[in-house]
Amino acid sequence: MRLQGPFAFIASVSLAATSVLAHVSLKTPCVRYSPYCTGCPALPAGQSLDYSINAPIGTNQYVSQPLCKYTTPYATPAVTWTAGETVTVEFNPHAAIHSGGHCSFSLSYDGGKTFVVVHDELRYCFLGAKPSALVNTAVILSYSFKLPESLPSSDRAVFAWSFINSSGNREFYMNCADVAIKGASSGSFSGPEMLIANYGPNSPTIPEFNGDYETGIDLFNSRRNITVYGNGAQQAPASPVQGSYAEPQPSSIDGSSAVATLPAIPSMAPTPPAPLPSANSSGKGKFTMVPAPPVTSEAPAYNGYAAPSTALFTTVSTVPTSLPAAASGGYVAKSPHAAYTFTLPKDLPSSDSAVFSWSWVNASGNREFYQNCADVVIKGTGSKSYTGKKMVIANVSGYPTIPEMVNDYNIGVDLYNNADKVTVTGSGSSSSSGGNNAPKKDSDNIPSPTAAAPAPTETKAATAPDNNSGGCTHGAMNCASGSSGYEVCVWGTKTPMPCAPGTTCKANGAGSILCA
Repeated sequence: MRLQGPFAFIASVSLAATSVLAHVSLKTPCVRYSPYCTGCPALPAGQSLDYSINAPIGTNQYVSQPLCKYTTPYATPAVTWTAGETVTVEFNPHAAIHSGGHCSFSLSYDGGKTFVVVHDELRYCFLGAKPSALVNTAVILSYSFKLPESLPSSDRAVFAWSFINSSGNREFYMNCADVAIKGASSGSFSGPEMLIANYGPNSPTIPEFNGDYETGIDLFNSRRNITVYGNGAQQAPASPVQGSYAEPQPSSIDGSSAVATLPAIPSMAPTPPAPLPSANSSGKGKFTMVPAPPVTSEAPAYNGYAAPSTALFTTVSTVPTSLPAAASGGYVAKSPHAAYTFTLPKDLPSSDSAVFSWSWVNASGNREFYQNCADVVIKGTGSKSYTGKKMVIANVSGYPTIPEMVNDYNIGVDLYNNADKVTVTGSGSSSSSGGNNAPKKDSDNIPSPTAAAPAPTETKAATAPDNNSGGCTHGAMNCASGSSGYEVCVWGTKTPMPCAPGTTCKANGAGSILCA
């Protein structure tokens, strides 16, 4: 059994807005260095699997990886396709798709320098139709389309999927697979060049759609035509060719090419437990939970255990869960546990404005932290205070990093075992016995890959409660000096939070801020 999920109450609230990057990657054909594909060729010498294969390769502010993510191909093709045949591409089910957007499927005959589009799924990629609201769960995870009959032959072609998301940070996604093409005797193919946008400041920026799924379509319609050859050569007109390419309509609308739909991945937000027994029930105490609806995380479900929080959270339960069956060499995207039940401490103080929190550090993938909160009422037994462990803050800029667990689910448990004690009172005050989870010094680092800190896409300032104190209004948020981050007022004290690399904090009107 392994530690899995601290749940916590706080007598005082701390606000910190975060945004989780979209996550999505190809599953079939096998893309370069993905740990989530099967039947892949052997890794090239000196290369390793990329457990962040779902992440974007850049944003409109900066470029984080080259086109394709990796430029060293597999020694042998992952699949052989024939010109004119219908092929199926599949995506990993742990997809967070940021309200759909524009997908293109392309081929390169010159080692990944230029890509010619063979199929588009514009506007509603992963959805099939316009959503009525922001959505992060894919409806369609598989597309089938016919390859052009005039594709030239190549033993070293590169197949690419690229994606521009509708909502959230302005990002560009791309995965590549090494493929062989048995083509026509013509030896060349002409089509639109793959559009690259939201990939550094020198590329076009396609803004958030905000419900308008025609956003960016003009750029797709004005792509230039290029001609590719089986020997790797390519030529293109000097300027874009308007109207020379009939935009493929999303085949998912009539279902002719959407070959599979998967059920939604359940949120990892905790399900409110069953009503607690009354005061005369042995060992349960007099506590009534009245939770507000929790905010649903945009994150996919990875196994792991909770960590992130603020210094004012105190842990009331750490829920044990069995090691996932796939820990011996696989990947688990769907949680087998949809709910947890635990006993509240008897000596919790009463509060009409407590906040219940679930928080979590994932085992695999990008080093991230997740947190949902619900407003609750606590009916205590007369105790004025409660002492417990602080919730661990990890995988946040300035705090310790818990690396990928890679089948060792004891990684990071020492941070939980050594967490400092904190005492909370019904009045909203708190005191701490130490600083084991204070912002890290160089000596606090746990070796791990570098991960960018999440940043808010938009954060609304909270309504000030009655018991403000100190030099700021509780819940107020403002950009910090230099705009490299922002500050959140927590009961009179300003708490600094960083923006992600390449972004700066900006006022967004009506008490809102964003990092962009």
